[in-house]
Amino acid sequence: MKNRCYIFLVLTLSALSPQNINAQGLQKDTVRKVHRLVFSGGTQVGFWSVMGLKPAAISFNADFLNTRSGISVGLGWSHDHYKSGVFGNVRENIRIRMCDYFDSPGRGYYHYFGGAMGLSYWHADTETKQNYALFESVFPTLQLIYGFGIGLTDKLSWQNEIALGPPYALRTALALTIK
Repeated sequence: MKNRCYIFLVLTLSALSPQNINAQGLQKDTVRKVHRLVFSGGTQVGFWSVMGLKPAAISFNADFLNTRSGISVGLGWSHDHYKSGVFGNVRENIRIRMCDYFDSPGRGYYHYFGGAMGLSYWHADTETKQNYALFESVFPTLQLIYGFGIGLTDKLSWQNEIALGPPYALRTALALTIK
C-alpha cells in the first residue's frame, strides 16, 4: 500500500512539473503577474454641470486589481466648485471603490461594474472670494458604476464611467496600468 501511494505521488508531481504545465497551457495563471495598479485621472460631470451651475470637476482613482479574480479595490477623490450668485461651495469627495473587471485593462476594449461609497465634504469657496456657503457639512455618498475602457497601449487606456449616485454621473479619464 505504501508503494502505491509513493508511486501515485511521484506520478502526480511529475505531471505537474513546469514543462508539462507549460505544454498543457495551464501555467499562464501561475506565472504572469496577477496584481496591477490602475491610476486614472480626468474630468467628471454631473447634473449641475449640465445645468451650467458649475464647471466640470477633476477626479483621480487608484485601483488595485487582481487579474485572476478580476476584482479591484481602490480609492477615489474628486474636487468640484458650485457657484450661484453670491454663494459658492466646494465639494471634496473621497471614496472607496470596488469593481469587477470583465476584461483586463491594457488589451483592447474592457469593461467593469462596481460601486463606491464615501464622504463628500462641502465648504465655502475661498479661492474665488465667495465666502458665503449655502451649507458646510459632510454627507455620505453611495454610487453604482459601469465603466469601459479602450487600451491605447499596453499601459495606457482611455476610461469612461457612467454612474448612478454622487459625486458624478459621467466620467472620462486617462488610465495608467502598472503591472
